[in-house]
Parts: sequence; structure tokens; C-alpha cells
Amino acid sequence: MNTGSKLIVLLALAGAGAAVLVLKHLDDAIADGNRIFATIRGIGIANDGAARAAFSAPSVDGQAAALAAALDDASVSPADIGFVEGHGTATALGDPIEVAALTRAFREGTQRTGFARLGSIKPTIGHLDTAAGVASVIKTATALRERILPPLSNYTGSNPLIGLENTPFVLSGSPAPWERGTEPRRAGVSPLPAAERCRTR
Repeated sequence: MNTGSKLIVLLALAGAGAAVLVLKHLDDAIADGNRIFATIRGIGIANDGAARAAFSAPSVDGQAAALAAALDDASVSPADIGFVEGHGTATALGDPIEVAALTRAFREGTQRTGFARLGSIKPTIGHLDTAAGVASVIKTATALRERILPPLSNYTGSNPLIGLENTPFVLSGSPAPWERGTEPRRAGVSPLPAAERCRTR
């Protein structure tokens, strides 16, 4: 890009990273006086590899099954979740599939639209490869602690193939206060690598 006096070259590089979480049983953390950022109430795992076009190809069925399992394991209604940290591939294929899977899982518990903020850490720090899911958990725990619905970095508009207006989700490039209602603040993380996994807080 030529800005007149300077030549700026923009490069897109593959990323890698590392992240560490300290996990402890809640009762032990309370007894030891630890600082608690968030609690993990449930997880979901699914593997629909035989039904996919390729090992790493995304799948609505597998992702929806993992998400529904996490919600069930946590005994949480989708209507009570205010934020979902998605995998956010930013691809024409991946994002519509992920949102379709999230919507299918949420529709098992609510028909509401536009109530849960959807985010992804990738526009902020890039794809950290095998550390991407842990980075998403850290971001979500921080959002819960700080009571902030985080912005989606560089957001200018959604992929029209997603049909966001018919989903439970909203996107925003601006942070917002995360007010607590009658229920605690709840969030989900949908890192969804090759074998689908999901966590609900």
C-alpha cells in the first residue's frame, strides 16, 4: 500500500502460540482462597469424522452435537447465555457452518433472536493453532470477570450467508457493559477443532 512517503507491506502469516490455564475444583479453590475468574460448568464432545468430507472439514451436525452436549452437561438454558466465544474461522464456509451449528444447539432451548453476543479472539491476535481454544477460554473468563461484552476486532459487517438476523446472536465492533440480570453471567466457548468440543460457563 502506498501512503505517499512510505511503502507499507501487509502480510498475513500463519500463527502459533501457547497459553496456560490453571484449573482446580471449585471447592478447593474457595478453601485455598484462590482468585477465581470463572467456573466451567460443562463440556461437550462429539466426533462425526466418518460423515465429513475430510478430517478437518467443518460440520454442522458434529458442532451442534458438541454444543448441545455442553449445554446439557452444564444444566444451562441457551436463553441464559449472554456471550459465545466462537472459533471464528473468517472463511466463507466455516463461519456460516459454525453459526448454523450454534443456532441449532440454541434452538433446542429458545426461539429468541439477537440476545447473545458472538465473538472470536482471532481478529485480535490471529489463529494460535493448537492454543486457539485455550486463548478463547482465557478471553471469555476475562470478559466474565471484567463484566464486559468484548468487541469483535475490525468488525464491519457479517457474512450475508450467515443470516444473522434469524439467529440468537449479534456481532459488534464495540465493547459493552455486561449487566447481570436475575441469573449469573453465563458464556460459552466454541473452539471446535477437528474433533468438535465445547465448554459452557
